[in-house]
Amino acid sequence: MIRPRDLAVWLALSCASVIVLSPLSYPIASEGISSTLHAINITASVLTFGIPFSLGSALVWNKAYARQQMVHLDNTLPVLSIEYLKRYVLVVTITTLFMAAVSLIAFTAAGASPEHLPGVLVAAFIVSALVCPLMFLIAIAADNTRMSTGFGSTAFIILAFTMGYTQFSVMHDVGSLYAPYHFYRFLATFLTGYEFDNSSIMQYYMQINVEPIALLGPALMWAVISILAAVGSLVLLRTDIDFWKHDMTDWGSAERVRKDSAYAASALTDDNMFRQRAAAVRRRKQLIATLLILFFISTMFFNYATLVAQDNPDPQMVLYQSPFGGESVVIGGWRFGTVEVTPSSSLKADHWVLEATVNDWGEYIGTEGLTLRFGLASVTESEFLAMNETEREEVYPSLNRQITPEDPSTGSGSMMLQETGLLLWAVRFTENSGNITSYIISVTIVLYLKSS
Repeated sequence: MIRPRDLAVWLALSCASVIVLSPLSYPIASEGISSTLHAINITASVLTFGIPFSLGSALVWNKAYARQQMVHLDNTLPVLSIEYLKRYVLVVTITTLFMAAVSLIAFTAAGASPEHLPGVLVAAFIVSALVCPLMFLIAIAADNTRMSTGFGSTAFIILAFTMGYTQFSVMHDVGSLYAPYHFYRFLATFLTGYEFDNSSIMQYYMQINVEPIALLGPALMWAVISILAAVGSLVLLRTDIDFWKHDMTDWGSAERVRKDSAYAASALTDDNMFRQRAAAVRRRKQLIATLLILFFISTMFFNYATLVAQDNPDPQMVLYQSPFGGESVVIGGWRFGTVEVTPSSSLKADHWVLEATVNDWGEYIGTEGLTLRFGLASVTESEFLAMNETEREEVYPSLNRQITPEDPSTGSGSMMLQETGLLLWAVRFTENSGNITSYIISVTIVLYLKSS
């Protein structure tokens, strides 16, 4: 169904898309799970532009020889369903194999543990199986190789640049998992079987702390999209195949086969069937383009609304701010991150402020509230991870015990800024009652500089 020359072009463009984006994926640390996550991030870059999926779908539906293979089929739903399934299996197979090849190269280069590879490969298959039907629908509706590849890749790009296209840009917390890039990252990580020691470590490596159940929503959404896309594709095919049969008289020539489009207006200008077909295809392309534009505009408005909704004390001085809606933190566990305080910033501000507000108290049932231990220090992430609890408490001694359901915010007390450069902020919530307990709460954290 795909000729060797077209397959070579597909492979070249797919590899190029990974090579361009792979520099954005680099290890956060040099030990432990970091190598595996580095390899996963490189493989996830396949889903930023989605070239293997959009171009692969275009090749099996839009090339003249691909259409020619269908004109002898009966225009019945069972027959078309079998043909659809064959092409679906083909594209899912080549996209999965491509992602598997990228994973093998990335695992080798990163020195990742081979025991994690099976889970990564299973994740590649699942994502390919869920994404391909939507690309099929776009290819069949656009009915042109270049147009369908462009439309399909544009959909990937909008999702990637809205939800995040690096391991550090999880822009909408759990909502980012609905984009193929982050869905694959987290699915592959969970399927490796690795368990992070605590929520702070997961936050450190993955940028958000979620349980595997969080992937159920995105998986169901993509499954529904896949089913609807398959049904829509079969409906369009029943119309398309009639035109392809009508055009068979000219399709047998070598000149016609070499053409990417089966619809030369000069050849069938006076043919009413062609005019109807051309008008239908044109409306489809306009509809796809309109939907992509509306999708892009809506995501931009969503991003803008998210930024506006977050009450930044001073956007110029904010070092860190939780995503809109807050972030999950485990009672008793540390949440931390690296920020940079430049010398120019220290000239404008001489104090720093860390505000924390509990949005959702989770399983809290006490009456004495929470204590927040926090600080900003010249410590690297690897040094922090190597410390024991006593050492961490010495480096981050500041406390706030006034956090209760009635007064869930720490307020905005400031601390003298004593150091510049790369600094590590860290917070830990514990119960004032002294109970040794661990559960998840939702908090909003803001770290910013201010002048006295």
